[in-house]
Amino acid sequence: MPLQILLELSLLLTTAVSAQTLRVTQDGPRYVVDNSSYRLTIDASRGGAVRSLVFKDFNPDKEWIYPDGGGLLEDMLWQQPHPGEFQNSPYEARVLENTEKRFVLEMWRASQDEQPAVRGLVLRKVVTLTADSPAIHVTMTLDNPTDEDRFPGAWIQNRFFAGGDKGYQVAMRPSYLGIRRTFIKDDHVVGDDMIRKPTDGWSMSFNPNTGAGMLALVDFNELNRMYNCLPAYTMEWFYDRALVPAHGSRQTRYTLVPVKDVYNCYYADERVLVTVEKADTFTLAFRATEHPVSALPVKVKVETSNRGRTLAEASVTFNDLTREKTQLLPLKVENWRGKPFIVALQAGERKTEFMFSADDTLYFAPESVTTYRAPLPRKQKPQLMAAGESLRLSPHQGWSVLYAAGLWHEFNRVKEAATSLDAGASFRDTYSTCGVLGPDLTYQPLLARELVGYDLVVLDNVGAGALGEMGEIAVSQYVQAGGSLLVCGGLCTLGRGRFHESPLADVLPVEVDGFFDLHALPDFAPLEPEGSLGSVQWIQSVKSVKPGAQVLLRVRDKPALVVGRYGQGHVAVWLGTPMGDPPRDVTPYWDSPRWVAYLAQMLCDMKPAQP
Repeated sequence: MPLQILLELSLLLTTAVSAQTLRVTQDGPRYVVDNSSYRLTIDASRGGAVRSLVFKDFNPDKEWIYPDGGGLLEDMLWQQPHPGEFQNSPYEARVLENTEKRFVLEMWRASQDEQPAVRGLVLRKVVTLTADSPAIHVTMTLDNPTDEDRFPGAWIQNRFFAGGDKGYQVAMRPSYLGIRRTFIKDDHVVGDDMIRKPTDGWSMSFNPNTGAGMLALVDFNELNRMYNCLPAYTMEWFYDRALVPAHGSRQTRYTLVPVKDVYNCYYADERVLVTVEKADTFTLAFRATEHPVSALPVKVKVETSNRGRTLAEASVTFNDLTREKTQLLPLKVENWRGKPFIVALQAGERKTEFMFSADDTLYFAPESVTTYRAPLPRKQKPQLMAAGESLRLSPHQGWSVLYAAGLWHEFNRVKEAATSLDAGASFRDTYSTCGVLGPDLTYQPLLARELVGYDLVVLDNVGAGALGEMGEIAVSQYVQAGGSLLVCGGLCTLGRGRFHESPLADVLPVEVDGFFDLHALPDFAPLEPEGSLGSVQWIQSVKSVKPGAQVLLRVRDKPALVVGRYGQGHVAVWLGTPMGDPPRDVTPYWDSPRWVAYLAQMLCDMKPAQP
């Protein structure tokens, strides 16, 4: 074989080997990791975060982490004020693996906070980097070495300039309102920063001028919110509050992947990244997220926004998907007269849906304007659902009520009704508040076993979201085991309180009508058949009354008070609201002497039998 060919072959082999080699240099608490895709620095002395990143696949000279405080993998707990105690604090560290193919670093820190939700917790993360991938894989564990259960909510922050250039950064996230987009350009921010109802566990931030971006992949079953504070160039997410049992732990995983040649994102998972190419036809572009994908079956269906007409369908199997090259799926949808359309996408076994429009205003429209609602998947949390399997109510004397009070709760007079049954009735009051993550309660029941001593749980003009998902499941299990629940209507509950998107949707004796369920009658109308109970003007509509439920009161043929059973327990829903300005000759229900007595009798009928 000629010498020149041997030299060229040797060079190719050397290049191929070096391209798949990972090198680590340690400088005290800092670990510099170098592979063919990036050069990054993990600093265990500053939150165990990535404090430098150069993405060679895009530009080997551009630093993505800005010098005045940026970083990836920054840990926080959302019970603590930002930035919390973990983000910049020193972590303990040890190397678990260091070869030419893989580097695994474990870092941890114990909380010094005395708050009950986080006291004594140890936050631990294991970062895994490989020679053949740009992905940063993280396993995060919350260890609880104490004798008491803990209920923390983790929060991950990443601060960087996509591609290393400040000035123009776009974020796209999957929401029940569709794909939500927000951007910052010349310090001007447009669009949603907080995604309160994500439908999947991905988020993408990118620079549309250069095509450089960062993809985050998070376990949807643990995800609470997606957030981008674009004035600070962040990509963040909040996890649900998690039960970390005494002497137990809670673990989740997430991945960051720097990418290039991206100018939008409509779907992503650990295998595939899907973008849209704008051309004469609607064209989806597929590429591998991290490792090559040998075969990926894909189905796409495009419908009009009212789902009245199918515009296009396609099925294809993509072979040999890689990160370097996209494969296209064109569909003959010529923007259908300029109107938006719904895209249902199945990639492998995973399904998603979004609304697409060539007019970007759709993606910036506020919630009150956007009528489209994507399906909101139910999270899989078997460890919480199993907690109520052997639940038993606690025997006790008298009435005991957990009372969650929202706006104008006093007008419904629930406490008066309970006290008329038992002058010594005890109340555990909890009040609706609104914080960084939206509605909350001042006392938050997180497990069903915290509720077994109550005869009644009242949600008086309180949204399901105020309970949090753990609280929603706890109340569901409590009722199923024989407890009683009263939900009172108002400006902040039922549809507006998103009960239809909650585990409590199964508990209610009515099917909630959605966000816009609060309606005004032309005037105040009496409650029937008990006219002496007073009148109502504002009432919440329902799609239907569930089979087996009973309508006790109506107003102009609309259900006003509905009772039913769930498991062994009782549930009542009062659909009237303490709203409106009654004329002098009209007695609203909240001023009616008969209302308290009627409500008391209903509560008496609902009271759980003592074990």
